[in-house]
Amino acid sequence: MNDQGPQVKQFNKVAGLYAQVLPAYPRQVYMEIPARNQGMRFQQAVDIGSGASHFTIGLELICNDTVGVALQSGIGDT
Repeated sequence: MNDQGPQVKQFNKVAGLYAQVLPAYPRQVYMEIPARNQGMRFQQAVDIGSGASHFTIGLELICNDTVGVALQSGIGDT
């Protein structure tokens, strides 16, 4: 069942604005990952719970392929 509650429906109205005003992560955050792994560039990264995909996009600096998986309302509900 994918019946969105009132909070989700309200957020969907402003999701685009949220994505625009959400601050980006500093480049140093991404550069720290390969620095801790012998300078390695990664083949693939999966960002689970990617939301507006800001971090997913930044992973392109250090990964050949990136995938963002946004969790939706109702996941885990029984």
